[in-house]
Amino acid sequence: MLKQIIVFTSISLLSSLGFSQEKFDQRLLEKYNVEQLSKIQRENPSDLEFLTFCLDNAFYIAKHDPAKDNKDLIRIKIADIDNINFASLGIDLQEKNYQYFLIEGLDKLLVLRSIEHIKKDMNIKKDTNK
Repeated sequence: MLKQIIVFTSISLLSSLGFSQEKFDQRLLEKYNVEQLSKIQRENPSDLEFLTFCLDNAFYIAKHDPAKDNKDLIRIKIADIDNINFASLGIDLQEKNYQYFLIEGLDKLLVLRSIEHIKKDMNIKKDTNK
């Protein structure tokens, strides 16, 4: 009987851990742990919605003209520009300003959009999905 209780409790705990992780886009786990994401979802679900939206909408890749002055551009290493996980970049977005990073080894820029612009796009997308 005690063995059955232990097995049941273990399965229940493992199931709840797995379930809590499924509520979040797994890419967010590159920057946040499950407890942090649970707290964000509980206290301000719109922040979690914004973080999730940013995964695919906070940046874009642009061509860069190597003849232009590059000295003010911050260089960034990105292993696979076709599979960028925004959460793993470790870069904070700015409220009103775009940010530009020269991708090492490529004549391309990683462009981070402003928080203001991302929120506008998020609201437009919500309105069109209604």
